Amino acid sequence: MGYRLADDAQYPEGTRDVASVVKWVRDNADRLGIDTSRIFLMGHSAGAAHVASYAYDRRHQPASGHGLAGLFIISGRVRADNRANNPNAKRVEAYYGPDSSRYDDMSPVAHVNADSLSTFIAAAEFENPLIDVYCVELAYRLAVAKGYAPPLLWLKGHNHTSMIGQSNLADDQLGPACLAFIDRPMSTMGGSPQI
Repeated sequence: MGYRLADDAQYPEGTRDVASVVKWVRDNADRLGIDTSRIFLMGHSAGAAHVASYAYDRRHQPASGHGLAGLFIISGRVRADNRANNPNAKRVEAYYGPDSSRYDDMSPVAHVNADSLSTFIAAAEFENPLIDVYCVELAYRLAVAKGYAPPLLWLKGHNHTSMIGQSNLADDQLGPACLAFIDRPMSTMGGSPQI
């Protein structure tokens, strides 16, 4: 799916776009033959910010909850910041607005708690500046909140784009890891993993 972009749309419109797609899939599940207990969301880069905002921040979910089985954060921009060393600071300001005092509340990582959705996180060795830091922060916050570490994949030799472009190629590490996350026993979806 796509989502609206800044400057035409500002926070939380990208997240609202994600919410509308999840609702559409759930509303049309019978017609499409979809098992609603097995819906996963995946986002890459800024897309990861939108899916994570939907999955972690209850303000963006319907009263019935997120309706998901799991979440994939791939090279996720899951923290809004306009630090001087962030080469995407202007894009952050275009989407989240210029008031950086609100950025923490708008950042998906700030809404992680013990009930947060089961999440798989991946980042590349040669990542866009700060994205690997955001991914590690998310993994840390999930681990502290839940009492166990989420699956975290560090893709050696890859960059922000090559890690997703490797699917079905000889060096496909991400695809099999994602499938393993989906195929794990349902009993591990919301609690401590089985040992």
